[in-house]
Amino acid sequence: MPGPSAAVELIMGFTNTVDMESGRDELATPAGLARWLAAAGLVERPPGLTEAGHRACLDLRTGMREALDDGGAPASPHRLALADAVLARLPVTVTLPAACADG
Repeated sequence: MPGPSAAVELIMGFTNTVDMESGRDELATPAGLARWLAAAGLVERPPGLTEAGHRACLDLRTGMREALDDGGAPASPHRLALADAVLARLPVTVTLPAACADG
């Protein structure tokens, strides 16, 4: 059986940049996020990031983690809405389905 696609690997890599058990967060700072973006091949060199841009990426990651969580707990509608707000500002059309909040 083939492995996950490159897109799935990227999504999983992004959502797993924080370890909820240890508290280790690769994206804890704008510089950490810039390094991760470059290492993931999403930018040629680490970009300068504003605090607002950093916060938006963290909101997106949190919403994605909520949507992808398979622990059985319903996703937080507030966190999904924050992620959707970030996605709405990007040149892509992606939404996190409300069904994720239903559990």
